[in-house]
Amino acid sequence: MTTQVRSALRALETGGDVMENGEAWFAALRASGKSPATIKTYSASVKSMDTFLRSKGMPRNVEHLKREHVQAFIESLLSPPKNSTASVRDRALRRFFKWLLAEGMIESDPMANMDRIKVGDFIKDVYDDEELRRMTGHIANDGSFLGVRDLALVRLLVTLGVRASELSDLALDREGYEALLKRKTGAKPSGFVDWDGGGIALLKTKGRTARVLKVTPRAWRTLKKYLSVRMERKLANSDWLWLSSSGRRITADPGRMTYAGLFQAMKRRCRAARVEFRGLHSFRHTYVSGSLAQGVTGQTIALRAGWSEKSSSQMLARYSRARAEEIANDEAMAAGFGDDY
Repeated sequence: MTTQVRSALRALETGGDVMENGEAWFAALRASGKSPATIKTYSASVKSMDTFLRSKGMPRNVEHLKREHVQAFIESLLSPPKNSTASVRDRALRRFFKWLLAEGMIESDPMANMDRIKVGDFIKDVYDDEELRRMTGHIANDGSFLGVRDLALVRLLVTLGVRASELSDLALDREGYEALLKRKTGAKPSGFVDWDGGGIALLKTKGRTARVLKVTPRAWRTLKKYLSVRMERKLANSDWLWLSSSGRRITADPGRMTYAGLFQAMKRRCRAARVEFRGLHSFRHTYVSGSLAQGVTGQTIALRAGWSEKSSSQMLARYSRARAEEIANDEAMAAGFGDDY
């Protein structure tokens, strides 16, 4: 246990309100090496619950929290059939209360006997072929630095199926990756581009599963074109792969395109191409669904997507069921049975 965590717990002794305990938990997560993205998700869950409890006049001292209080918060998030936010909050808060129990801050876990929230089986938030063609066609007509960069981003998102944060956090090459890792402060890279091998090495991922992904020929050509225009930029010596347009300082990394920058870029491109922006994760859904439709094996998809062995079967079942529903609907519409009556 680090000094920061000890001091936070000493200040609390026992009990304390939700956010005081939350800050101690976040410190413990940082000390254990959890990724900034994971901590951000957990932090948002604790803060969201605290805001709800305050608005409803419910207890905010963790010792006084009961099952009915936490359950009321979770139920306030449910909007069937899409309950992904409730599921995220549910998982995060279960970890929070287990930590409080282990640290002796509470005597019992209020979520111990609560049913887990399950996300619906169907995966519908994908970009279809026509939308992808409109998107890439629009970007390809933009010959600027941002046009070349964004086209490479879209093609890599669709053909690799990586998490958006894995793509945005890539280092330019192995040398840049090692240099960024040695820094005492600042963001850490997810991996680097292997320019000689024609692929991307992801060494720091959500599941801590290292993998090397070959890039498809067209996406690779687009990436190399981005590299050529990148070399003409003022901040071409940056160790990060993706550069922003402004060159403004982002924490310790001037000119770096962050995850937030990737989000805004894709949102802007979708709007310009008259495509509904469904979020960055929908590119990942699109890769998996499209690969299944083309007969790619589940093992190949799981390895490229970076799913853990534990989650692979569950994830593939969800996507396979969504694909089966799509096929069933197409066949039913083609048959048209009953439409003549």
